[in-house]
Amino acid sequence: MSTPLNRRTRPPKSAPQIEEVGAQQELNFAEIPVPRAANFVRVARLVAGALVLGALSSAGALGLRGYATSSPRLTIKKIDVHTGRVRNGDVIAAESGVHEGDNIFRVDPDAVRRTLLKDPWLSEVVVTRELPSTIRITVKERQGALMVALERVYLATAEGEVFKALEATDPQELPLVVGLTTDHFIRDRAGAERLIRQASELAAAYVDSALDKKYPLQEIHFATDEAMSAIVGKEGLTLRLGTPPFRRKLVQAARVIDETERRSNRADLVLLDNDARPDRVVVRMR
Repeated sequence: MSTPLNRRTRPPKSAPQIEEVGAQQELNFAEIPVPRAANFVRVARLVAGALVLGALSSAGALGLRGYATSSPRLTIKKIDVHTGRVRNGDVIAAESGVHEGDNIFRVDPDAVRRTLLKDPWLSEVVVTRELPSTIRITVKERQGALMVALERVYLATAEGEVFKALEATDPQELPLVVGLTTDHFIRDRAGAERLIRQASELAAAYVDSALDKKYPLQEIHFATDEAMSAIVGKEGLTLRLGTPPFRRKLVQAARVIDETERRSNRADLVLLDNDARPDRVVVRMR
């Protein structure tokens, strides 16, 4: 019987294909190849070689260190010190604890630096080795700008740092600051250092003034209100200056003193601290 022409036909479904899988094979450990003895020997030799190289390297390092710390070629023959005006090279070398003939690698630059910084004159220290036989020491000194009278006299920098008690070998020609106290430093160190900086500014302005050669600055006094006076000349002429700035006031003082001397008079006190009337100057004669 033929299939009608107008009827769609579907291809017959094929039967599912089934793949047979054989039974899973078990691993046979007897058939796994075992490394030959030669391989183990080779690995052992490599490990042993590495250990030997490590031992030789350590021994070499120890030998090199022993040579570096005992060789006569590496002994210190020169201590080269670059210093300032106060501490000379011999003093710095002695304070460093380094000696000619020492082994250069037995010197610890950081330890030498810490030792030298105990000297109050030294603010910065650099210590270096220069092979084979030189230790170089470069220092920066503090500069004393003023003497400050507290319970004893101290030296201070222009920045206001009080850094050491005055000794007989220290500079003695610096202006003396009077009127501060140890209690002031304990209560307000920053404020005390600010006043010392102002005193240093006054000293610098005075050196630049017309008064300096004839009336050298001797002392700077602080009053309780922080007003400042300068004691100048051998006879102790007092310039009461008040508060900064000082340069204009020092110009006025020079003019007034010149005028009094022109009139054959001698001033004892010049008052320039009237901030309400800065053009007004009062002079008291001897």
